[in-house]
Amino acid sequence: LSAITSVYPNPIDGSGWIEFNLRSGEVGVLIFRDVTGKEMKRVGSLVYSGRVNIEASEFAQGLSFCTLEVDGITVHTERFIVIR
Repeated sequence: LSAITSVYPNPIDGSGWIEFNLRSGEVGVLIFRDVTGKEMKRVGSLVYSGRVNIEASEFAQGLSFCTLEVDGITVHTERFIVIR
């Protein structure tokens, strides 16, 4: 099953990461959005499983969302909190 498997730490203060798993043959994209839905960051061409590093400074303080998309279809969304 393709999914975001971990957001660590949560809340994020400084550095953190998003871990994901994709089924064989799938290519995914992680899209980071703020609470209003505005896209803040996009990381593409993800395959298999892995980890994407993130920095709190890339996001507004408060609630944010990370969505995993495969072939333009949302397969999983996780929320995380940024503190400073």
